[in-house]
Amino acid sequence: MRINYFLVGDNRGGSTAALNRVKLICRGLEEHGIECRIRFLCISTSSIKYIRYAWILKILFEILFFVSFAGKKDIFIFYGEFPFLPDLIKFKKKEAIWLVERNEYSTYQIKEGIAQKQIQKLKAGEVSLYKMDGLITCSSYLENYYKQFMSAQADSIVIPLIVDYALFQNKRIGNPEKMITYCGDFGGNKDGLPTLLEAFASLKDKYPEFKLCLIGDTADKKTIQALNLQIERLSLRERIILTGRIPHDDMPVWLSKASVLVLARPANKQAEGGIPSKLAEYLSTGRPVLVTRVGELDKYFVDEKDLFFAKPDSVTDFSIKLDYILHNYEDSRIIGMNGYRRVEEFDYKVQVLKLKRYLQEIYNS
Repeated sequence: MRINYFLVGDNRGGSTAALNRVKLICRGLEEHGIECRIRFLCISTSSIKYIRYAWILKILFEILFFVSFAGKKDIFIFYGEFPFLPDLIKFKKKEAIWLVERNEYSTYQIKEGIAQKQIQKLKAGEVSLYKMDGLITCSSYLENYYKQFMSAQADSIVIPLIVDYALFQNKRIGNPEKMITYCGDFGGNKDGLPTLLEAFASLKDKYPEFKLCLIGDTADKKTIQALNLQIERLSLRERIILTGRIPHDDMPVWLSKASVLVLARPANKQAEGGIPSKLAEYLSTGRPVLVTRVGELDKYFVDEKDLFFAKPDSVTDFSIKLDYILHNYEDSRIIGMNGYRRVEEFDYKVQVLKLKRYLQEIYNS
């Protein structure tokens, strides 16, 4: 059995969270003697159409090369909303095993303003899932959504979170700094950054020694311009640390510098289906974690036992919970350590054992 993982991204680096997840999965499988190959396929972001189409053709040929010369019962896993899957599926060999991994709803379900032509392409991609042999996903919401497009014979598995627990054990620092930290996307409202900034601003005078550290890519000028406007409006310029993108191996140190780790995701369709991969890394620091209660998080974690939940889309409630954590920090640290012990269940070695059994069942069927 050999695993061939395909991911598609743009030439700005694609989805780091997705790639980190796949790397951990493949590392765990290889530790069990299963050969894995990861192919990160890069599509040009150039506005020149003929260049974009040339890149797409290159990717198609690259995938078809692997598919055509694959060994018997090679397993192919197509991660995400894979482009041109309806075209690729035509070349599927009977003996090959094709799986799809989806950790978000289809784009037209979670984003507005998509052209009708693009929606039809995305729906065609969903229809093509009928010929896939199985599904890997992160939540039961997504499992139920995607299985409606798949055959009755296609099995599925939920891998909600995955983390390199030992990496955080070895690299986390002892005492935190006076810092509240968020890591993730600065664009739009995927992670509720506007809510977080408003909540922090409401407490800035009560806790003047604390700064808000924002870890993430600062390359997109429009995104950073919008972020800076809100920072200026809230008079937070001297209280914000913008780190830029941090190498993933350095994340344990950066996250464990924080006194509190925060995530204010809004209650929307995207949050309903997904589970933020950063949450496992937050909890692996042993610091108190404050997140909004969205999706299936309360299926795995208990409020004020493993972490702290706030109401989504509520600046007031997020502010109250953050105030409580800072004001009762020694008690909050106990809860942070509970979360640290709880998240060991999501260590990649534990989660990959479940995935290995799932893959072997499909392989032997």
